[in-house]
Amino acid sequence: MTDVNNLRHKLAIWQQRLLRVYGENHPYTALARFALALDDDVMEDAVNAFCSDEALCKAIVGPAKQSLLDKYASREPKPFRQFDGWLSGDAIMGPDDEGHCLFSCQTWELMHGADIRCW
Repeated sequence: MTDVNNLRHKLAIWQQRLLRVYGENHPYTALARFALALDDDVMEDAVNAFCSDEALCKAIVGPAKQSLLDKYASREPKPFRQFDGWLSGDAIMGPDDEGHCLFSCQTWELMHGADIRCW
């Protein structure tokens, strides 16, 4: 998966979560919709700009990474099966006859909560 396709996939998942939580008219949902409407060249320029600016990457990713490492350091990982679904497939995952895509994988999670069920 290219960086642009990966970004589009993550934005689509984010948009679906925003729609469920905030609804269609919330500014966060509008931002996700706007970002997904950008053409591939603009997306690629944004990805390249972010990846090429080491100081920017470090300023954004560094504190977030350390914060997550500190937060999850004391938790035991729980295995689970993750399901991601979306409408309108892309070049990598085509949709079924009704336009739905579903992807699943086994992974590990460190969060607490009823949403995580061990296998």
